[in-house]
Amino acid sequence: MLAAALGLSLRVAQSAMAFNVVKYVGAAYLIYLGVRMLMQMRQARDVRSVAPQGGRRALLEGVVVEALTSRRRYSSWHFCRIS
Repeated sequence: MLAAALGLSLRVAQSAMAFNVVKYVGAAYLIYLGVRMLMQMRQARDVRSVAPQGGRRALLEGVVVEALTSRRRYSSWHFCRIS
């Protein structure tokens, strides 16, 4: 957002070289994050057991998550317009 506010996104869009630099730096960063994640997976982690929840609690959480998901909220209200 800061780059867009400073007008850098327009410069990057107009310059093929700048676009490629940003693209390759972003790809290198994603590769770095992936390698770091794989290296951390090799380390032993403590796994704690989770207390089982009842079906009513699971249903309630599912309904709340579904209601608060922005995609679902917008698509549901799209058909309920009042003219």
